[in-house]
Amino acid sequence: MMASAVKPDVCIRGRLRDFVALANQEVDPDTLFFRRRLQISGDTDLGLQVKNLMFGTEITGLPRTLSRVLQQLMEFSPGK
Repeated sequence: MMASAVKPDVCIRGRLRDFVALANQEVDPDTLFFRRRLQISGDTDLGLQVKNLMFGTEITGLPRTLSRVLQQLMEFSPGK
């Protein structure tokens, strides 16, 4: 892994399965933050704005193929 010379202003961390669940709209992002399954580090105000922008818009759902790929990723994700 190559070290980056640019430090991000904010970082949102979590497990793959939680991000997949978010993408498939199976869980609310605030629930994951309150359960400490997603963490924000750095500029937390910016992180909250990004989170609200990403998840504040209604999405009708992912294309079926992408949704299936995400589900398969979840099956291989550790910590099931």
